[in-house]
Parts: sequence; C-alpha cells; structure tokens
Amino acid sequence: MKGYNFRESIFLTFVQFVGYAALSFPTLLKIISGRIQLRAPLHSYIITSLALAASMGLTNFATLRLSYATSVLFKSSKLIPVMIGNIIFLKKKPKVSEAVSVVLMVLGLIGISLGDFRGKNKFDMPGIITITLSLISGAVASNMEDKVMSHYGASQDELISMLYSIGALFMGVLSIFTGQMTKGIDRMIAEPSSIMYVLFFSCLGSIGIQFVYLNMKVFGSLLTVMVTSLRKAFTVILSFLIFKDKKFTSFHAVAIVLIATGMAINVHEKATSKKKVPEDQMRLLEDTDNRKTSGVFQRSSSADSVRV
Repeated sequence: MKGYNFRESIFLTFVQFVGYAALSFPTLLKIISGRIQLRAPLHSYIITSLALAASMGLTNFATLRLSYATSVLFKSSKLIPVMIGNIIFLKKKPKVSEAVSVVLMVLGLIGISLGDFRGKNKFDMPGIITITLSLISGAVASNMEDKVMSHYGASQDELISMLYSIGALFMGVLSIFTGQMTKGIDRMIAEPSSIMYVLFFSCLGSIGIQFVYLNMKVFGSLLTVMVTSLRKAFTVILSFLIFKDKKFTSFHAVAIVLIATGMAINVHEKATSKKKVPEDQMRLLEDTDNRKTSGVFQRSSSADSVRV
C-alpha cells in the first residue's frame, strides 16, 4: 500500500480482520445462537486475539518504516520466539538441531541488517523495534492458537471465527479512537483504485490462513511457522526482482542461505523423527509377539511336564 501512501496501519489491520472473519461468519452465528458450544474458554480467545492484533498491527506499521525485504525477512525469524513459546506454553524442550537452526537464523538477521545498511535501503531503528515486538506478539499468538486446538480440541472454524471477530471489534474501536477509520475511508474514496488492492489484500489473506491453521492443527505451531518462513524467504527473492529500487547485496545472499539452512535442519529433524516412530512401534510389536510366543512355549512345556 506504499504506492498509495496508505499510512493508516490500524485501519488496514481492521480490514484484514474483517476479511479473515468473513469466511467463518456462519460458525460465529452458530456460536452466538448457542448451536455450537465453545471448546476453549473465552478468555483464551481474547488473549490470543489481542496478541494477534498487536502482531498484525505492528507488522503493518513496521512495513511503512522498513524496506519490504527487511520486513519480510525479519518476520522469518518468528521461529525463534515461537520456539521459546513452545517451552513456556506447551512445555516442549528444543532439540540440539533446533538450537542450531536458531543460531543460523540470528546470524541471518544480522546479515539482513548489514545488507540494508550497505545497500542504502530503508534501515529505521523504530521500525526494527516495532517488528521485533510484532514477532514476540506473533509468537505468543501462535503458541496460544496451538494450545487452543491441541489442548482444548477447538475446530479450525471455531478458532478463526472467534479470534478474528474479537480482533476486528478491537481494531475497529481502536481505529475510531485514533481517527484512522475516517482517514482510511477518506483515502479510499479519494483513490478508488486502492479499494481493489485493500480487498485483494484482505481476501487473499483470509484464504491463506485457512491453510495455515490446517497445517497447525496437524503439525503444530513450530512446523507451521517454518513453512510460512520459507514462503517469506522466497517472497523476498521475488521482491528484489519486482522492485527495481531494492539493492541486493552479498549480505542479503548470505543471510538468505543461513535462514534457509536453519529451516532445512528443522525440516530434516522432523522428517527423521517421524521415521523413527514407526520403527519403534514395529520393535514394540515384535517384542510383544516374542513374549507371547515364549509364553505359549512355556505353558506348553509346563503342560507336558504335568502329563508326564
């Protein structure tokens, strides 16, 4: 939205939340009417929604102050706070391979910052601080979402409808009090072509999160963030091809390699651990069969001795 000088980040976040909630609106109606009972407590949805709103709002604000490549690649480091959140919220201890990937991604972030400084892209300290806070808020939201689905057994539709409806209400009130609601509407009226981009921005995002939460339901928050981070890395590569004013330096190249390597280590670890589970199950079945067989032979020999 920089091409339209669209600086109302809170209003833009409100539009995002409305679009995301729209696809799950039938589920919300069933919840309100009492036809569906909430699996997770309401306060869990409120806390998660506020963290998610903070993450998306801060991300939109940081985009105004940072270069596109820097903001996207910084968001790729979300794996780091999500991993920490796994320890705090889900009691999952990281493996050595996961710790190595974190180190590689931190080094990658340093390379991004140095690359932006040398390439004279938009390097803004308030923007860096804002997107860092966004990562922390997003990590809290991701782990809470994982807990809502895995611990409470909430469905994907219930999670999306509750989170984004509460978030839309919160961001709508905030945009009214900050005056961004009026400014955002006036800007779209003054530049009607921006309406199409805002709608595409919201609608395509609402479709994307359906797959994100489906992935989280099956594989958990950590692997989900790894997948979205890999997508962001490819997005950055495309941004240097599309936006001619972005300068690609050797620091950017090294940073992308480090981040991609860190994520590849995690993917390999997940694939290896999944292969070990069936093998362990087969060994357990074989041991059980052996014990049963030996038990049969023992009973048979005992019976023979009794007959003798």
